[in-house]
Amino acid sequence: MDQARQKEKGSVCVFYHFYKPDDVVSAVHFSDLCEGLAARGWDVTMMTSNRLCRYKGTVSPKEETLEGVDVIRCWRPGLSQASNVLRMINSLWIQLAWLLRFRRMEKPDAIIVGTDPQFSQLMLPLLRRIAPQTKILFWSFDMYPEAVLAESSNGIVVSIATMFYKMMPRLYRPVDIMVDIGPCMRSLLREHNTTADYETLVPWALSEPDFGIPVNVEVRAKMFGEDARLGVLYSGNMGMAHEYAEFLALARMLRERAPQIVFAFSSRGNRMDEFLAELTPEDTNIKILPFASLEELGDRLNAADIHLLSLKPKWNGIVVPSKFFGSLAAGKPVLYAGSATSCIGQWIQRYELGLLLDSDRIEQTADKLIEYSDNPDSLDDWKSAAYRTYQEQFSRDRVIEGWDQSLRGATSDT
Repeated sequence: MDQARQKEKGSVCVFYHFYKPDDVVSAVHFSDLCEGLAARGWDVTMMTSNRLCRYKGTVSPKEETLEGVDVIRCWRPGLSQASNVLRMINSLWIQLAWLLRFRRMEKPDAIIVGTDPQFSQLMLPLLRRIAPQTKILFWSFDMYPEAVLAESSNGIVVSIATMFYKMMPRLYRPVDIMVDIGPCMRSLLREHNTTADYETLVPWALSEPDFGIPVNVEVRAKMFGEDARLGVLYSGNMGMAHEYAEFLALARMLRERAPQIVFAFSSRGNRMDEFLAELTPEDTNIKILPFASLEELGDRLNAADIHLLSLKPKWNGIVVPSKFFGSLAAGKPVLYAGSATSCIGQWIQRYELGLLLDSDRIEQTADKLIEYSDNPDSLDDWKSAAYRTYQEQFSRDRVIEGWDQSLRGATSDT
């Protein structure tokens, strides 16, 4: 590291529920972010928990240095994250543990707070009191309590979420920079009358392969079958914010008209269980695959011709499906079941990255896919646009460099 870089070096403390070795997508993003900032000259401390997101057991040791990042894992009970009540207990517990630990630490130049655990905004006024000179950045990966209000029909849960919603303007007040992941989310954040500066820094793809690398023929055959003319893939979580009805209707229409177009689903989440329950033996052009490990992900994404993703309209701005960025990084066009006015809908139309799908466009979309299956080379323009857009707008290096610049700008007067 040169002398000029060394002189600019500052310190940042990051708070997020899960961290490596956890393989949940957001944990990988925060691991990449911390390591990227450390590589750019920051003293980085990661405050996390001793739990994995989707698996039982604990992570140890309590403190260690990984890739230049000082990792502190605070203990919390192993209560189920599947229950709203138990998830809230976990959230309050880990936030309190972090605050007690943070009080004893040397105060950093900047703090980054993520949106897991839920209602992590509760920490913000207390962090400001503990570290009044420290700059606070809040990375809004998703929005709570808005997500609870969109998902839950439980009257008590909705009442509690509504109460928190009314508290948000006060809880957000200490934030110096509000980091959103798209224009729709920024619009929702502005409804809380925040006075923070705003930055848009998206979650990058977990796999960033070179463009045009050859498809692994064995992987493609296992995913879609040896006779598939066009492979259409859904890879990633299928939770409450996602939809599958349009994909199922499209696949069933194509089963009769073009059985050489094959759909593969490598997914987990609440909606995936519902999707599996709806499949019948007649759905012969739909393949169900095990969830991909990080090591397998690159080959999986590259083996498909088109990627599927979805978002229910009522979730616009609350979340942005990260699989969108993985698709672009692999140079694959997307077939999106969601609103044309959502962030992804806008990006697809602006950069010509794929097709929008709704219940009124299923036959039209089927016609287009048949056309592409008869002439696969016609997808090349879409593939080039996807890869180019990712490199210019959304790549890991580009986004982490944006974080570095934001942090240096925020702390330059401290």
